[in-house]
Amino acid sequence: MYMENSEPVFDQIAEFYDMTRRPPLKNEIDAIITQLDGSKTVLEIGVGTGRMSIPIQEKGFDVTGIDISARMLEKAREKGIRHLVIGDARKLPFLDSSFDAALIVHVFHLIEDNVKVMQEAGRVTRKMVMSIVREHEPSDEYRRQWRKEILKIFNEKCVQMGYRLDSGGFLNHRQESAITEIFKPSIKRLIDRNTRTVNPENFVDRFRYSSRYISLRKQIPEKDLEKIIDSVGREVSSMGIKPFKTTTAEYLLVWNPKELV
Repeated sequence: MYMENSEPVFDQIAEFYDMTRRPPLKNEIDAIITQLDGSKTVLEIGVGTGRMSIPIQEKGFDVTGIDISARMLEKAREKGIRHLVIGDARKLPFLDSSFDAALIVHVFHLIEDNVKVMQEAGRVTRKMVMSIVREHEPSDEYRRQWRKEILKIFNEKCVQMGYRLDSGGFLNHRQESAITEIFKPSIKRLIDRNTRTVNPENFVDRFRYSSRYISLRKQIPEKDLEKIIDSVGREVSSMGIKPFKTTTAEYLLVWNPKELV
């Protein structure tokens, strides 16, 4: 299922959601458009505010977006997405083979039963199901270790303030690429590989971008969350973690719908 309480959370963060996300990369859109050659109708599952669908629609494709959040869909409608439906990705309200293609981008980490979502995507499409996923290079083990440690500190500080957190959602961001372990794609095409220097202290600052999300998701007042983040920042600074390089690869994945149902 979707992450617990995801519908009301995304309804409430719709106003500032786009401010916490980068625009789609040109490489991403180009890869999708190239793959869609010969297709006309596209369903984006988890369309959100329409960040991915808008440039695809502008290229002349007939795009339909579905999302569980009514407020996110309102934002997508304001941007000009013509066909929008509120609904559950686990039970899509469309007939079999209704679309040429389905697109699922940065959604898998929000859904528990990805198998059902993929089966539904395969059911309603004729030609292909696509996704864009990010993978951290194997050399990023050090990154994973300190990230896990910082999240542990964050969790402990929350508990000290009287807020008990579960292990789901924000604190358990599953690798989206794990979907390939369940369904092997027929195409896996590299879109972008980026190497950057990371300062672990800056990672703590990222919590500030998500503070309203965490506040709503975990029912932590923002003023208390700020105190928690400040406390985490001080402890991380005292750990002496040195900046290091991290490499992320982004891939376009394509599946044959017949192999999903």
